[in-house]
Amino acid sequence: MTTYNLPERDYRNGLGLTALILGIVGLSLAWIPIVGYLSVILGVVGVTLAVVGFVRIRRGGANNPVVTVFGLLTSIAAVVLAFVAFAAFASAVDEGVTEFESEMDALDAELEEIDAEFDAEMDALDAELEAYDECAAEAGDNLDALAAC
Repeated sequence: MTTYNLPERDYRNGLGLTALILGIVGLSLAWIPIVGYLSVILGVVGVTLAVVGFVRIRRGGANNPVVTVFGLLTSIAAVVLAFVAFAAFASAVDEGVTEFESEMDALDAELEEIDAEFDAEMDALDAELEAYDECAAEAGDNLDALAAC
């Protein structure tokens, strides 16, 4: 009797593993404010690969459902975390801008107060100078009258 050696089934498990790797990298990058956008892209690609991996598992072309599930979960978490981190970053920036604007408004108010005091002092000095000019004009060449001014 002849025995046949059938080739073993070649499972292609790369999609689930790739989804897991993309999810982990996306989770790592999601905390960085500007680079976090990249984790959204990685997460979406990871979710897509995980879904295709599930289709491949269902058809018998792959045998790694646990890795694919974790790939899907980490990819979804990367997208969600990126949006949460972006919202937190935007809130912090907004709070900082609001605080900066209030400080600038306070400085503007102080500057206007100083400007008003300066204008009042200048008006007083102008009035004194006008009074001196009138007194000096009345005194003419009389040094004693001019000294009294």
